[in-house]
Amino acid sequence: MIKFTFGRPAKMHGVTVDSTMGVNTWAAFAGNDENAVVDGDFRSHGKRIAKGYWGRGSAQNLAQSIQKALLATVGTTAKPRASVR
Repeated sequence: MIKFTFGRPAKMHGVTVDSTMGVNTWAAFAGNDENAVVDGDFRSHGKRIAKGYWGRGSAQNLAQSIQKALLATVGTTAKPRASVR
């Protein structure tokens, strides 16, 4: 399993918070190249909206789909931080 998190700054009651407080979008992958699963959620920049997702397919197709959705919905330029479990 590998999990990528994309942290982003936000404000809550006038206080700046970030990924250390859980403000992030993430994607976790498991399986193998041909048969993988992905789970995660998107958090829109500047909005209090979270949308969860789950998918199954080839690792490459799943990663490409997540990349397109991430760019389209969040417009992030942040570099992902990976954690392996």
